[in-house]
Amino acid sequence: MISQIQARRISLNYLTDIVWLSFRLREGQAGLTLQTRLG
Repeated sequence: MISQIQARRISLNYLTDIVWLSFRLREGQAGLTLQTRLG
């Protein structure tokens, strides 16, 4: 079974992915440039 801490960590990662994706979609080229810079 998945512990509450692991479940929280998974959901936090999921939320972070959604925020990052929406940020990239909103920023467009700026987001792609930032991603390239971060590697």
